[in-house]
Amino acid sequence: MFKTLLLLIITFSALAAPKEYLFCLGQEEKLIHTQRLNPARKLLNEKIISLSLQLTDYVTLNKNYLSAICKSKTPSIEMLKLMLTNNNLFKINVSKLDKNPYYLAQGSIKEINEQSIYLFLEYLNHLKSLNQDPNCFKKYFPVLDKVLNDAVYTFEEVGSKALLKSMGNLEQIFKKLEAYPIGLKEC
Repeated sequence: MFKTLLLLIITFSALAAPKEYLFCLGQEEKLIHTQRLNPARKLLNEKIISLSLQLTDYVTLNKNYLSAICKSKTPSIEMLKLMLTNNNLFKINVSKLDKNPYYLAQGSIKEINEQSIYLFLEYLNHLKSLNQDPNCFKKYFPVLDKVLNDAVYTFEEVGSKALLKSMGNLEQIFKKLEAYPIGLKEC
């Protein structure tokens, strides 16, 4: 699986415009694979890479965020955080006058932005399931746990923006997620 994923990254990177952040995500994939790290992080990394490969050649990562992603201990988590909190994470590298490629790029960015909330919810639910204590997540993130439980029923009604707002400060959530105990660690 790892070799296939790495081969896909290299192949698509060679065919498309340079996407430096894919190299950082690939390095994280290698680390996750060799050190058998958190399964939720592994799934997140794979999905972020998959979403990134779906971006058109007319879309690139804004250079301002590249170093934040690549210098992070967890590039996929950093990228997810940026996807949720920054509307200008990606930029379009084609003129508005070139309508078809421009609208294709615009749609590509819109799709990845819409998918980011689903990816975040999936990541949180996966993390929640990794601890022996079923109440651990609720102890660490009482508000977030309620939002996750409610999201199952109300996501379509309230929409992704309202759901994100109800979670509170995303920066604090991501900082706290770094210390979240997984597996046999006590909650």
